[in-house]
Amino acid sequence: GGAALIPSFIWRKDKYNHFQIICEPLELETAGDKKDLIELNMQKMVKVLEKYIKEHIEEWEVFHDIWT
Repeated sequence: GGAALIPSFIWRKDKYNHFQIICEPLELETAGDKKDLIELNMQKMVKVLEKYIKEHIEEWEVFHDIWT
């Protein structure tokens, strides 16, 4: 417990170059019901993920069959 969660993303700029961004650490909630904390903190992470996925949708790949 107590480790920082630091979102980081990398995407292709062109054939030979990539760009990486390291975001500010997420301030995770730690007090309360474990199940509620997991849901709340996952929502915080998903919010960050959605931003960068939308900005670079062509770079996104799902490696797990989530539709079945």
